[in-house]
Amino acid sequence: TTTDRERTGSIAKVTAKEIELQPVVSPLQALQGRMAGVEVTPGGNLPGAAPTIRIRGQNSLRKEGNYPLYIIDGMPITSNPLASNSSINFTGIDPLSTLSVSNIESIEVLKDADATAIYGSRGANGVILITTKRGEAGKISMQARISSGFSEVPNSINLLKTQDYIKIREKAFENDAITPNQYNAYDLLLWDKDRNTDWQNEIFGKKADFTQVNLFVTGGSLNTNYRINTSYLKQGTIYPGNSKYQKITGSLQLNHKTNNERLKLGLAINYGVDNNRLVGNNALQTMAFNLAPNAPRIFNEDGSLHWEEWQKAGIENPFQGFHNTSEMKTNSFISNLQVSYSILKDLKWITNLGYTKTQNDELTKIPKRSYNPAYEQYIKHESALIYGQRASWIIEPQLTYQKVFGKLKLDALVGGTLQAQLNNLTELAASGYSTESMIGDLSAATKISRAKFQEIDYRYLAYFTRLGLKLDDKYFLNLTGRRDGSSRFATANRFANFGAVGAAWVFSNESWLQSKDSWFSFGKLRASYGTTGN
Repeated sequence: TTTDRERTGSIAKVTAKEIELQPVVSPLQALQGRMAGVEVTPGGNLPGAAPTIRIRGQNSLRKEGNYPLYIIDGMPITSNPLASNSSINFTGIDPLSTLSVSNIESIEVLKDADATAIYGSRGANGVILITTKRGEAGKISMQARISSGFSEVPNSINLLKTQDYIKIREKAFENDAITPNQYNAYDLLLWDKDRNTDWQNEIFGKKADFTQVNLFVTGGSLNTNYRINTSYLKQGTIYPGNSKYQKITGSLQLNHKTNNERLKLGLAINYGVDNNRLVGNNALQTMAFNLAPNAPRIFNEDGSLHWEEWQKAGIENPFQGFHNTSEMKTNSFISNLQVSYSILKDLKWITNLGYTKTQNDELTKIPKRSYNPAYEQYIKHESALIYGQRASWIIEPQLTYQKVFGKLKLDALVGGTLQAQLNNLTELAASGYSTESMIGDLSAATKISRAKFQEIDYRYLAYFTRLGLKLDDKYFLNLTGRRDGSSRFATANRFANFGAVGAAWVFSNESWLQSKDSWFSFGKLRASYGTTGN
């Protein structure tokens, strides 16, 4: 724990005031454009997709080797996206999506070696600390916040109308001395020249409604306080079809201290469930600009896909696969208990105990009516299933010592980390269902074409220490060391050492810069050097 004034490392922070009213699904989306050196790229344009975050650039050739360490109320969670079969411009399921943005007190990003070396190999790509809101002593207080609105594409590109489009196409054939035929000029010879469609309106012209409800209760005495929070979020999509994202979250923060304040307990529990329903299997954005304005209709009056005019031109309906659906369900439980006891006035024992469990399952249904009936003899009703589970526990004992010697303040820490994690993943693909209503019932399938079972048992052990020195409220020195061991590496290379040194000088506290009428309020120089990596 440090202050912005005294820190020697590179740390950026956003608070609840800046993020709690944003209508976003993932807390990481709230960081976009707010921190130097932190790049957040949306994982597509559908809610629930995992954004890509890079802290000070790319650090690994492996895609999964670039995610930072996420720590929620002291509990580290796996940052890799949860697996998904969806191909609709979807990067995987965001492991943070089951957190409520309105319940977050602050998000801090640790960027340089001085700030991250104490996390060892886990902090090689930076560290993101998420702290949820805590209770306040006093009378019981209840607050509800309800917001509703919509999202839409704010402006469209001015595309050619059919008349001008055909003139340009005809001129192109004339310039190239090519004779138009039904295969290279189907838009001129087969399709209706009086038809005009702005495909931008057809593909992303909907309004995506959203509704957000947040309710919390807080209260307690000077010794014991609590905060209970629950929230609900529903969000639609601008694309055709009935895609919909919903999540329900709940949390409990409970804090207690004895009368003499020697013993303190802090319990944080976060639980969330989300359901993401996606329709189709194509990224539709580029079609809005590539389809001719006189292209045939996509759907028949009964809602089925229209094939005849497209097939005459020798091409497939660009919405093929539209009747495919993916239903993703995720639930996440994150808990942390911190126990601290003041052994002496300057000596304190702290232990963090944490447990987290995340489960996700996804069922993708692929009915025959999504594809050209001319090939019915070759296509079948199909399904794909994913079931994943991540469970982890951690124990972190720490001993802290703080002492003031005149103008010198010493802050020392020594501790250890013991963590275990078990990941299970099951993937199945099935086909040959006799009717569309049976898709997903594996007992009704005639063939299991893909079966993948994976289990990863991960163990982690580390020892760490930090020494902080502050002299005359002007000079700061921070020394960090860590011995890190992970079961992910070969026996001969299972352990590694990490260290960092950081220093800062608050020169605005020098006597030669201080005066009652000085315009200069604060100035600091800092530098750090350390080792990170995995």
